[in-house]
Amino acid sequence: MKKILSVLLILLLAASLLTACKKEEESHQRPASSQAATETETLGEDEDDGVVAYTAPAASENGASSADSGLASSSSVLNVLLCFTQTPEDSAAKNSALYWGFDHYILLSLDASHHKIKYTYLQGDSYLTLPEYGSNKLRAAYDLGGEELVISTIESNFGIKIDKYQTLDMKNFPAVIDSLGGLDMELDQEEIKYINAEIDANGLTNKTTLLKIDDKKDRQTVHLDGTQAQFYFLDRGADSIGSNPEYSFSGDSWDRGERQVKLLQAIVTTFAAKSDLTDYTAWVNSAASLTDTNLKKSDTNFLLENSGEYLRYEQASLMTPTQDHWIYAQTDDGISIIKITDLNAVKIDILVFIYEELTEG
Repeated sequence: MKKILSVLLILLLAASLLTACKKEEESHQRPASSQAATETETLGEDEDDGVVAYTAPAASENGASSADSGLASSSSVLNVLLCFTQTPEDSAAKNSALYWGFDHYILLSLDASHHKIKYTYLQGDSYLTLPEYGSNKLRAAYDLGGEELVISTIESNFGIKIDKYQTLDMKNFPAVIDSLGGLDMELDQEEIKYINAEIDANGLTNKTTLLKIDDKKDRQTVHLDGTQAQFYFLDRGADSIGSNPEYSFSGDSWDRGERQVKLLQAIVTTFAAKSDLTDYTAWVNSAASLTDTNLKKSDTNFLLENSGEYLRYEQASLMTPTQDHWIYAQTDDGISIIKITDLNAVKIDILVFIYEELTEG
């Protein structure tokens, strides 16, 4: 065990990528499928591996290359896999429609060449080939092999190099948001009613409050505390909540994915509105013990030094698998899945979104 500086929640919950904190943890090795030998500059003075240099590249280096590893990568792009793990036994909302052992994955890409923070939502029901395990849903990878299997699955199916990971257990999600002071977000009436239904059905009015609804507005800005934000983050609709048929809401996993990305973007916006760097440091320090990561001290030092620039980046998102390349289906044993009908097309869509320019190397 050793103390290292980590960007933790900056990369985990929004990619503001702008501060550092101390956390007691063991160093995590990247999976073998991701450890292609490349001659890239490391950041900082750590003896252990740092992130590849992603300062603005020379003109000849623009775009993604698949040299050496067979995985697309770029010296100007940092890819961090955000894992949100959720286990029923850890859930505080046992009457909730959210009481499922589902994990959620979003690939955050910091693109210094195009000055963008990019979020690639990876649909957990996508039926993929899991290395050494065969065909299964992407969401099964974490339970079977942790972050390493999730990373190797994404890399082997979509051909993209993942540099780092950051994992948050959803039981800690409220504390993370509360340490930030909550979030201001624009929600529609259905989303607000859903949050209130979860609070009521789970008897959490002693922990949080019901949101007020302005019936004259289809959408309104509300301030979410950690518990409210968690319900929003995991909202995919429900036939009923707490066995109350009046608490019925439309929606699916695609709606949930869009909400998750919007919440991450809201965190970046919240940081961008702050002027004092101590606000960032205080937040991350208070949440440091709540996440797991393989980010190194050198990574965080570099990100901190360039945080002012990153916060000005444009934010963009992509939902995957992409449109027209998937269908709802079932396995032979009747499990509902999302079947990708053209994996190569989805792969190209992801690569073009992240790198914008592709080169062969």
